[in-house]
Amino acid sequence: MKQIWLWGATVLAVAVGNARAWADVTPAGAWRSFESDGKTERALIRIEESGGVLKGTLVKVLDPTVSASERCGKCRGALHDAALQGLPIIDGVRRDKDEPRLWHGGEILDPASGRTYHVRL
Repeated sequence: MKQIWLWGATVLAVAVGNARAWADVTPAGAWRSFESDGKTERALIRIEESGGVLKGTLVKVLDPTVSASERCGKCRGALHDAALQGLPIIDGVRRDKDEPRLWHGGEILDPASGRTYHVRL
């Protein structure tokens, strides 16, 4: 059973032309995660902003080697054995007050290991 790898740094990349636009930029939207080769699509992630906080959900597994019914057997707590599709993987990320194009402070879940990591976008 092959698990899905989520690469936060690969998932999120934003390019904007001027400094004023950076203040309005948010990572909210639909993003594709990729394998470390940068070419193989793994999953579709939806990031939403509510009240200045970002949350991300694994919407769809794109990797054909991973079943759509795959579960997160290594996740802990309430997420243990939860379906990958619909799995909340990013939580609590906020915009930095001094650097408006920086988002940080939350966590991202790696379903392959069940571990969470600090987020910096």
